[in-house]
Amino acid sequence: MINNNHSALTGLSHAQILLSQLEKTRLTAPLNSFPVGKGLASLHLEDLHYVLCNEKGQSSVLSELKASPKEEHSVHLGFSCWYNYDILSVRNPSCAIICDYDPNMIALLDLIEVTIGEASTPDGFMELFWQELSSRENLDFQGLQAGEDFVHDLPSFREMMQKGGWLSTQDSFDTVKAMYAEKRVIHRELNIIDTANTFEQIGAWLKANSLEVDTLYTSNIPEWIYTTEIGKLPQMMTNLNHVISKSTKTITAQKQREGQGHATLRMQQGSHPPVKYNTRKSTISRADRKPDGESPPKRTRLNFS
Repeated sequence: MINNNHSALTGLSHAQILLSQLEKTRLTAPLNSFPVGKGLASLHLEDLHYVLCNEKGQSSVLSELKASPKEEHSVHLGFSCWYNYDILSVRNPSCAIICDYDPNMIALLDLIEVTIGEASTPDGFMELFWQELSSRENLDFQGLQAGEDFVHDLPSFREMMQKGGWLSTQDSFDTVKAMYAEKRVIHRELNIIDTANTFEQIGAWLKANSLEVDTLYTSNIPEWIYTTEIGKLPQMMTNLNHVISKSTKTITAQKQREGQGHATLRMQQGSHPPVKYNTRKSTISRADRKPDGESPPKRTRLNFS
């Protein structure tokens, strides 16, 4: 049954109160000492890039993760959105930090948290979540290259989620729900090419709390940096090396050929995979790439207007 109060989440005053309450109650040690503070994300999602993950190879990576051993005091550090929850559902780490450089994405993550708290089943979550987002015009739920599996209504959303991931079974959903209920997940605005010493501080936080990053998910962000501001790749690698240990499983997405097709997920242990193409065929020349000093580009975009 739909909770009529849920639609009020888009009202800023109600959202601010609710998120403030969540923030006060959910932080527990060691997350309460995480060096990146909570920003002032709102629930205005007009400029959101995407919702679902349209990267290939999701099931195979999850299967590898299920079969991989896990450290006792483990952390998931992930960027972007949806696939982080799939990873949490199979790894169930001690705690998780889900990040993005865009405050609109943090707002979406906050909305997902609220919806998880209100729902008791995967189907209940999907109904509430779809009700919240489907009221927006021209909703492109998966990005502009959805293909044959385009999600256009609640039944198609259900059908896609039943294929695998955190909403495919009650146990998977319960794992993620329990992590939020036990205050083991936080959302933070964080730029992967941050030029301050933020990642060094995160590395020190991990060491001080005897934690190791079990899984690191960077989505297709490294590839975007490569194709738009390649000069910042060394900064990204320097940042990530502060948090990667020999047991860290790094998960990233990249197209086989530059500028062609969908990005495919791949996993590597102990280091982050380099951005490397089988055949270099780019529609973006190096002369056209953005100079250093600009923000990372917007990724696959949703149309809300």
